[in-house]
Amino acid sequence: MNNSNYILIADDNQDMHYLIKRMLKDRNYRFIDTYDGKETLDKIDEIKPDIILLDLRMPKMDGLLVLEEIEKKGLLNEIPVLVLTVISDMELKIKALEMGASDFITKPPNPFELKARIDTYLKLKNITKQLKSYSQKLEKEVDKRTRELKRYVDKLESMVEEKVGVIKEKNEELRHSIRSAGSVQRSLLPTTFPLSDYVKFTAKHIPCEDVGGDFYDVFRIDENNIGLFIADVSGHGVPSAMITIFLKQEISYRVKRVVKDGQYVITKPSSILNDINKSFINSNIGEGFFYITMVYAIYNIKEKLLTCSIAGHHALPIIKKSNGKTDIINAESYPIGWFEGDLNYQDQDYKLDIGDILLLYTDGVFDLLFDNYKNIDLNKRLSMIEELLKKNDLMRRINREVRRYIEKNGKLKDDVSILIMKVLK
Repeated sequence: MNNSNYILIADDNQDMHYLIKRMLKDRNYRFIDTYDGKETLDKIDEIKPDIILLDLRMPKMDGLLVLEEIEKKGLLNEIPVLVLTVISDMELKIKALEMGASDFITKPPNPFELKARIDTYLKLKNITKQLKSYSQKLEKEVDKRTRELKRYVDKLESMVEEKVGVIKEKNEELRHSIRSAGSVQRSLLPTTFPLSDYVKFTAKHIPCEDVGGDFYDVFRIDENNIGLFIADVSGHGVPSAMITIFLKQEISYRVKRVVKDGQYVITKPSSILNDINKSFINSNIGEGFFYITMVYAIYNIKEKLLTCSIAGHHALPIIKKSNGKTDIINAESYPIGWFEGDLNYQDQDYKLDIGDILLLYTDGVFDLLFDNYKNIDLNKRLSMIEELLKKNDLMRRINREVRRYIEKNGKLKDDVSILIMKVLK
């Protein structure tokens, strides 16, 4: 994160200030300390922070009143507010979220959860700021061009030619902005992978446009568990990219659940998918037009146990055993966003051994390997991918087909994403 980010800690307990700063000392944030509600509002006016950690129980003015005043200032859409609460404050948590708080963190905070939440919301804030700036610029340009066309429509042909040049220039600027949005999305893809002594990850992501609807992530849950997922959002472009950001945020928020005194329970993959489906529909971020297919899995390095759940993802995961045999992880399930309520996603457990390989991918791979793949039986498609995986030839074949497809068609028809995990020990 940028070392210029200001974190405002609003808590009447000085020890909590010290604890939070100690947990975040490797982040190089600038901290603003306040100990009551009135002082908090004064500091917000004086130095607009990048994120606020707000205790709900403070003297002079409690946290809910502070939230109300921040909302009146019109700052809740600009500054993420993470509420600091104890487990017993469930009603206060709900009230704070209803009033516009971004999220809550249970006190005392878990350092990994605290860092993950702050990192996520700062990234989301920066992305939102860029997209808002892009949207405002787009609106201004559209208004400007409309006025210009109305004003000059009856003028000489030379004026039309001049304006065509202006439009081309502005379109190039807009394309540049979209490419920048794609760069932001790609920056959220992992570049390093956790627990590399135990598992090796190989990944490839090729969007068919500057911003895409495919996304994957690998992250460490604790000292023994890794979370990994691959997702395919319907459609392409900026709306699909925004949904992938929503997805990353939702998983980060739900991956662990604190139960008592800093103890936590790792959320099962099936529960994650069910919760995301409810949140996706309730938030209306898909507007009824978009849906998500995905695979989410947890791998325990100690037990060598893979737990996997699938949400309508036809590019079924494949496990290649060290003895050369393969297993296809299959499940009849619905994509996220199709139906309301609990979709009863199922967990499947697989015991892995040293040398075993897990393949996650999106259906853009089918587009590369088969012409009109939707007319070809799914089992036939999966069999071919199995054979390529057995021969350790999948990545080489994909690279070759990408070059061939682009040479023939100019660009890919669909995003292509592949995530491979190999057990080392």
